[in-house]
Amino acid sequence: MRLFALPLTKAIPGKHESLVYYLAHLPPKPKTRAETRTGRLVKLATNQATETWSRWSKAPESSWKFKVYSLGMKAQRQLDFEELALKSIDPALGPRITSSGEGAGVVKAVRDGKPVSVRIPIIHPPSFRSLTSEPPLANLRKYASHRVPKHKKLFYTYIFAAPFTAPFMLIPVIPNIPFFFCVWRAWSNYRAYKAADYLLTLLSSNTLVPTASETLESIYRHTPYKVTPHPPQSSADRDSNPSRLSQATSPSISVLLREDEVPQILDAFGLPKESGPDLLRAIKQARMRIHT
Repeated sequence: MRLFALPLTKAIPGKHESLVYYLAHLPPKPKTRAETRTGRLVKLATNQATETWSRWSKAPESSWKFKVYSLGMKAQRQLDFEELALKSIDPALGPRITSSGEGAGVVKAVRDGKPVSVRIPIIHPPSFRSLTSEPPLANLRKYASHRVPKHKKLFYTYIFAAPFTAPFMLIPVIPNIPFFFCVWRAWSNYRAYKAADYLLTLLSSNTLVPTASETLESIYRHTPYKVTPHPPQSSADRDSNPSRLSQATSPSISVLLREDEVPQILDAFGLPKESGPDLLRAIKQARMRIHT
């Protein structure tokens, strides 16, 4: 397992906190007989849902199927990149942490049939602390500590809301979209909650090891942080509204990664191409957040 800490924006003390994208690379899931049978059922359900979603995308624009598809894609695009990043972390694929007995709290992995202690690197650019005003472990702890209660609350919110969608089942032809939406959001937030809680457990067991990467630093040098002040105002504007003066002279934040640098990161560290879309979305969301 590897964890990549990729700063998206630089922190400005007293004004803006940095945005960091945590990209996890986990080992492939081992295939057992039980997991294979379960995997087949999950794959069958996933393929059926994907095929249905694909058909709806090709439906006439005036039909309810296409409208539902459009709303669904819009909702998916609005998901926080932090949630998407956490959803990609499956605690079952990471090292196991003992909870009792000798060696409690030590992270274990099975190698050649024997449990061994492991360490997980947090790969980051050497300039991480100057960009975020925090060391990697402290930033990750704050990130996970904020996400655990947030996603736990949303999980229970959607679980409790799902039964109230039952009246929609009485509508003929059209499936119970509100129910499926609640189930989808509950499952998504549950996965994010468990992943954030797993990261906190890894932090508590001193398993995560900050690892500076000059390769990653060379990519960040392509997009240096720049403070761009807003255009100056006229004296009349300053006199009529003094509060706008501070807004006009406040710096704007630049996004530290460009879209064309995402393939460089994936290639440099042998990451799967499937990691690219979520990182691209994170860059886009970071750009939108700093301009709102």
